[in-house]
Amino acid sequence: MRDQLSPILYCDYNLRNESVFSPYFGIGLGEGNFEVEYPYYPSVTAETPDEESLKAHKFILSPRIGIEVFNHLRLTLEYRLAFDKNYNFGALKLGYAFGGGKKN
Repeated sequence: MRDQLSPILYCDYNLRNESVFSPYFGIGLGEGNFEVEYPYYPSVTAETPDEESLKAHKFILSPRIGIEVFNHLRLTLEYRLAFDKNYNFGALKLGYAFGGGKKN
């Protein structure tokens, strides 16, 4: 299964913004675009050719928690819930927040 260009809008809330280590939590909503290659999809029959794949579009709800270090570097633990056991998955991400930091 491949997650292909899934647009998700996130909203996060940082705790202790004045600290070097700022934990945060948030939620994302969007659309998941998945491609599942045969024979891994459970409802595909044995007569399906090997090169065939199934595309799916699912509504995504994505809760996440993490920590922001030095006002920009982010380590995030996220779970993408597509309301279908074949498309749910978790992820550990490392990222950078552009435009973050303390406001004076």
